[in-house]
Amino acid sequence: MKKLLTALIIIVSLGTAGSVCAADFAKGERAYETGDYATALSEFKTLAEQGDAKAQFNLGFMYKTGKGVTQDDKKAVKWWRKASEKGEAQAQHNLGVVYEKGQVVV
Repeated sequence: MKKLLTALIIIVSLGTAGSVCAADFAKGERAYETGDYATALSEFKTLAEQGDAKAQFNLGFMYKTGKGVTQDDKKAVKWWRKASEKGEAQAQHNLGVVYEKGQVVV
């Protein structure tokens, strides 16, 4: 769990600058960091549904940890798979961890 939190902090700190999507991602990042999980969820979910891999990773993390949502391993894996398909390394790592521990819910 500690590795997942560290990973989220690293990924979120790498946010993209200079575009409208980056502003939304940054808003989600700030909201998450201040405990405003409803706003973070709204921003990340919108971007994740548009195919943003970092937002997909973060949304998966929120579902895995139950921050701002009901904890749901199926949804966490769903979003990490989408991010993994786009080459998001941390999502690939997290999927590997849940597979290794036999926590995958299909």
